[in-house]
Amino acid sequence: MKMKQAKSVVVVAAKRAPMGRSGWKPGAKKGIHYWANPQDFGGQIFGNIWADVKSRAPDLKPEEIECVAYGCSGQYGGQAGDIARLSAVVQKEKDFFPVFGVTVDSYCNSGTSAIQYVNNMLALGQGEVGIAGGQELLSIYPLGSSMMAYTPDKKTGKPTHKHQMLLHKLFMKRTLGLGPAGEKIAGMWQEKAGICKREDLDEFSARSHRNMVKTQRNKEFYEPRIMPITHLVFDENGKKVKDPETGKWATVTHTVDETPRAVYLDNPEKAMEKMRNLKPRFKAGGVIHAGNSSAISDGGAAMMLMTEERASQLGLKPLVRIVDIANAASDPSIVLTGPIPASKKVFKRNGITLDDLDLIHINEAFSSVPFVTMYELGGDALTDERLNTSGGAIAGGHPIGASGVAWAVELVWELVHKKKRLGLFTLCAGFGNGMSVLFENMQL
Repeated sequence: MKMKQAKSVVVVAAKRAPMGRSGWKPGAKKGIHYWANPQDFGGQIFGNIWADVKSRAPDLKPEEIECVAYGCSGQYGGQAGDIARLSAVVQKEKDFFPVFGVTVDSYCNSGTSAIQYVNNMLALGQGEVGIAGGQELLSIYPLGSSMMAYTPDKKTGKPTHKHQMLLHKLFMKRTLGLGPAGEKIAGMWQEKAGICKREDLDEFSARSHRNMVKTQRNKEFYEPRIMPITHLVFDENGKKVKDPETGKWATVTHTVDETPRAVYLDNPEKAMEKMRNLKPRFKAGGVIHAGNSSAISDGGAAMMLMTEERASQLGLKPLVRIVDIANAASDPSIVLTGPIPASKKVFKRNGITLDDLDLIHINEAFSSVPFVTMYELGGDALTDERLNTSGGAIAGGHPIGASGVAWAVELVWELVHKKKRLGLFTLCAGFGNGMSVLFENMQL
């Protein structure tokens, strides 16, 4: 029997949907994806990434796609039922019916786990083409919906099954909510290293907005990373609106993020004054507040992965090569520190240090996370200009299942446009999970 050798896996396309503000709270302003059909949304993510590659490689056939893997944490209602497979099924063309779909949930790492799923499959010779993506519509299914979901008894209103609302007592003792954890690690590293002072966290958060807005305004840099998303138009009562000229249901196409706040770039003094007046959210006298926490948003993204050999056969010049992916976990009582051991694994396995990286993206779940992660890896989040050069989740939002692909898309395009070679992508996740991905620019 002939033994297979590991194959080099590359990314030939990487795009994300524009980030939309989540309007799940009563009275909140409805964002651009508020009325999205989750299955149609996934289908558009799938179709857009396919169309991008097909336009450059007309010989590529749908049946070559070995798998489409999607990250999604809120697998509930319209996002349930294996949204990855449904994304293939709802495509207009029946040619996509043979495409296998798998939906992945590792909380905030869901999208990155989808990348790893497809990467490992192709590296092992189990196919030559795959799509990794993710989505989360937090306007429809707020954070934790699937964990708290239950079917009530019509008479009593209580869960119909005794375990539907049960969370293990030991689990509750050992873990900590994400916000309180962001505050806790800030306090721990203030004492340990003198970092995570409020004014520094706030400045880093403002930088996230500035960098994202600057990128948006540079169309040459911005447009290649964004895919258009089209929705039906609804009125405030949730009723479809007809186009008065055609008589057909009206649609609107979105191509720009609505989450970043331009005031941080255009009027920084006014913006910082407002930020300084925000009250701590999780602890009296604390440092974490709404302004230095990730925005709650709706989003989606996808990458097409191929073996380097198949990309060459199709005449496709890859964007990046996936060098390594590492998984790790930390103490669940400080759940946001998983990127530290995950990144150290990447460093050790590849014989590199922080100094060897040209660009870095650390997911901005809370502004304390980049500070703590960079410190433990030997750097400084506030002064390192390699970090989150196009902004991050504080400005753009954190659509849980999509973030692990969406912000990786940002890093990939930053490597390409800035002509840098090595980039590290890392993000924390609920209950202590952490992942890191090392990318190498193939456009140089």
